[in-house]
Formats: sequence, C-alpha cells, structure tokens
Amino acid sequence: MTALCFFLALAFSLNSVVLSLDVSVQNQAFCQLGRSTNLNTLAVELAADSQLWLCDDDDIPLANICDWDFLTCGDDDATVSLIVFDDDAIEGSLPSTLCNLDGLVQLVVKNNKIGGSIPDCIGNMSTLATIDFESLPNLVGDMPHELELLTGLGVIKFISLDITGTIPTAIWTFTKLYILYLDDMQNLSHSVLPSDTFLPSLETLDLSYLPMSGRVTDLQLSASISQVPVLSRLSLLHIDIIGALPPNLGLFTNLVTLQLEELTHLTGTIPTNIFNLVGMTLLVFADLPNITGTIPSDFSKMTDLNVFFLQDMPLLTGSIDSSLGELTDLISVIMRNNPLMNGSFPEPLIGHPLIVQLDMSDMPLVTGSIPTAVGSMAECGIFNIQNTAMNGTIPTEIGQLGQANFLRLSGNSFSSTIPSEIGAMGKLAGLDISNEPSLDGTVPDSLGSLAKLTALLLFELPEITGSIPSTLNGLSSLVIMNFFRMPKLTGTIPSDLGTGLTDLETLLLSNTSVNGPVPDTFGDMTNAFDILVSDNSLTGTIPGTLCLLNNLVELDFSFNNITCYDSCLFDRVDRLYGDEGVFSCPGGECS
Repeated sequence: MTALCFFLALAFSLNSVVLSLDVSVQNQAFCQLGRSTNLNTLAVELAADSQLWLCDDDDIPLANICDWDFLTCGDDDATVSLIVFDDDAIEGSLPSTLCNLDGLVQLVVKNNKIGGSIPDCIGNMSTLATIDFESLPNLVGDMPHELELLTGLGVIKFISLDITGTIPTAIWTFTKLYILYLDDMQNLSHSVLPSDTFLPSLETLDLSYLPMSGRVTDLQLSASISQVPVLSRLSLLHIDIIGALPPNLGLFTNLVTLQLEELTHLTGTIPTNIFNLVGMTLLVFADLPNITGTIPSDFSKMTDLNVFFLQDMPLLTGSIDSSLGELTDLISVIMRNNPLMNGSFPEPLIGHPLIVQLDMSDMPLVTGSIPTAVGSMAECGIFNIQNTAMNGTIPTEIGQLGQANFLRLSGNSFSSTIPSEIGAMGKLAGLDISNEPSLDGTVPDSLGSLAKLTALLLFELPEITGSIPSTLNGLSSLVIMNFFRMPKLTGTIPSDLGTGLTDLETLLLSNTSVNGPVPDTFGDMTNAFDILVSDNSLTGTIPGTLCLLNNLVELDFSFNNITCYDSCLFDRVDRLYGDEGVFSCPGGECS
C-alpha cells in the first residue's frame, strides 16, 4: 500500500469513527429526551405497533430516528436538523443532553405542557439558526444568557412565557437576525433597550407586553435612508417607549405591517410619509394618549391596506378622508374613541363590499348619515357607529347585513323608526339601538326571529310606543334584555315571555308604562340573576314561581302597584326591593 492510499484509508476510517460517535451522541440525546417527556408513550398511543421514540437500555433507538414524529433530518438522512414540538399533549422537560445535537438548525417548542427550564447549555448549539419557545405555561427558570453565544441565529421567538431573568443584551447586535419576537413575558426583570441597537438584517420586530423601556430611536429608526434596513413588520405594544415618534418611519419602504399600541409615553405626530407606503397591509395606532396633530388626509396610495386601526387617540384632530373608503382591499376599519376628530363620515366606507368589521364609535363630533348602500356590506360581521353625531333615518337596507353578529347604533340622533327588516339578520348576537331620543314607532315583532341574539338593548327611547312583542319569547339564547326608560311603552308583559327566555340572566324593564300582572312564567327564567322591573304600573302579586330561581340575586319591583310577594323570596334573594309597606302576603304566601 502506498503512503497516499494509507492516509486516504486512515482518513476514511477516522471520518467513519467521528460519524459513528456523532450518531451515537444524537441517539443518546433523543432517547433521553423521550424518557424526560411523554413522547414515547404518545407514539405508542398514536399507533399500537409504533417503535417511534422507543429505545433499548443502551440508548439505541428501535427505529430510525429520522422516522420519528416531530423530527426532520437533513440531506444526509441521519442528522436531525429540525425539532418541532407543537402538540398540546406533550409534557415533561428538556434534558441537557439536547445540547449535544450539533447538527440541529431549528428548535421549536410551543403550545404544549413542557416544563422545567431551558437548558443553560443551549449556547453550545452552534448550528442553531431558529429558536422558538411559545405558549409554554409550565416552563420556568431564567432566560438563558448563553443565547449570547449563538451569533448565527436568524430567528428568535420567545412568546407568552413565565420565565424570569433579563433579555441578553448581545442579541441586539446579531447581524444575521431577521425575525425577533419578545412578546408577553411579564415576569422578566426590567430591561433597557441598548442605545447602540442596530440589526441590519431585521425584517420582523415584535416587542410586546414586556417590562422594557427605551427610545424608538435606539432601534436606529432615525438612520439615514442609506442605512435603513429591510424592516417589513414592526410591532411595539405595551412597553415603556419614550420620546417622539420618528418622522421618517415612511422611509421603511418595505413595511407591510406597523402596529403601535399602548405606548403611553410616546409623543409627536403621526408621520404623513407612512401613508405613502404602497405595500402596507396592516396599520395600527391605538391607545397613544400623547400623540398630537391631525390625521393625514390622503389614503389613496395605500392600495394594499387590509386593516386600519386608529383608536383611543384623545389629542388627535382632523377629519376622515373619503379616500379611506375607496381602498378596495379593506376588510377591517376600527376608528373609535377619538373625541376630537370631526367632519363627515366617509360614505364609501358604508357600502364597502369586503369590510367584515366597521367600528367608528365614540367620536361625538363626526356627523353624517347611513346611506342605503349599507345593504351592500354582505361580509360585514360587526357594524358599530354608536355615540357619534350621525343623524337621519336608519335605512331598511340595513337588514341585508346577513353576516352581522353585532349591530350597534346607539347614542346618535337618528329619527324615524326601528326597521322591521333587522329581524332578517339571522346571525345577529348583539343589538343595541339605545339612547336615541328621536326614534319613534314600536318595537318590531320581527326581532323575535333573531334566534342567536344574546343581548337586546333598547333603552332610553322616550318616543317608542306600543307594547312588548309577544314574539320575544322566541329569543332562547338571550342573556340580557334592557328596556329601561321607555316611558311610552305600554300594555302588559306577555304572559308567556319567560317560557322561552331560559338563558336570560338580566331583565331590565324599568321606567315604562307597562301595566298588569307579573307573569308566572318569570319562574321559567332559570338562569336569571337580576330582575329589575321598578317604576312601572304593574299590579297584583309577585308570583311564588320566582322562588324556583336559584340564581336570583336582585329583585326590584319598587314603585309599582304590587300588593305583596311570596315570603320564600326572603331566603332566596340577596337584594329584594319593594315599595314601603309592601311585604309578604297575609298568611305568608301569595294567593
């Protein structure tokens, strides 16, 4: 054998030994991982003859580990490159031998019952490019600072964890990092965003619900255009960011989503150049109490926008430009609780065929009316325009919102009547047409067709006349019925009203002109907590059937013409109210 052949044979032999050692170490790591968790028993449960996640006493797998559940091997079909433990049935802990997996590229552990702590030796896993720990309620211990050794990481996700400690400062300098989620880890110690933070490869950044402070400019958001990284998704929620909102956010031309919420110390104005970003799909400004100035007036360039939130901005002024409603891809618009915003409601929004959520509530200076085009909103699930200065009639076309779950029209200046066509909104769960002083007419019988309705709020309607529709006993899903301060509501309570309201918890029927007896069928409202029927013209007695209501907490029939009530209610009801001198019936029972 020549010298060259000898050395080639020796090199091949050494490589085989190394490979054998690597496989042995890997096998041992996974065998011990199977024992420290319930993965071996899970595999058997999935298939009666399964040998997955099973090993002999010498830590030799009974089947090729590349065939095991939750694992993926690399091109060599021998070395595991990906672990994904995303199954709520997995429990146990992560052993330190996990760190011996030299070839592992991605480690994903989420949505399960894995406990213990993250092994400190994780810093030895030099091949890791992705580490993802999410929604692990049993995971404890400190955030491992050995993460600082993993400078090749491209993805870091730590979401909804109860771990303690601090965020390793070195991660803010990882040049290959392109996705960083640090979200909902409120047990961490307070940390400060380093002033020299610069992540040149960063595409996605989510810092939410963390005990963290700092300045937005510490993220190099004020860099010159030549230094702007490829950031496409930025979410900052409920952290103690201070200083002014950087005026050049619009220079991040790759931004697709921007979410700024609950940043109570953030100041400045909304940069107008943000609204030039044609690729933006989600734009959220919410609960930013110190942001001032006016809302930008032109949305026309944001042609890809799907979701727009602008809420809880007490110092923001200006009006809503009609160009917002002309964006064809919009599906959700939330603009609420902005008390200084004014102008007319942009009519193109009401009638937009793709919008599934429209909330323009609690803006008392915004005027306008509901156009008949509202009937074109075939996909709308939430329609909320309560507490504005809108007026006019409620068009009958509103009944064409067949997908609507919630309809809230309260606190405006609408006139005319409550459209009976609302009864055709078969998916409606919540209906609120209250505090409308100019609405007249009657309560439509058709409301009794809303089988999925859980909340019916028709209070403070002083011009509504007629009586309570007997059809309302068909609202078997109803949880709350509020007919408060309807002084022109007359007639008797339908005798069978309680029969169908078996899920009802709160009945508020006060300050009306309803008369006659309290129906015995009130005793069929078995889930009732509160029955408040004061300030009416009710007569007779409070029936003993109410003693069957074991959940009843408050019963108020004061300021009526009730003569007595059953003495059993003394023991059943915590808060019992009636007119002075009207107590239990003679003989202790109501006749």
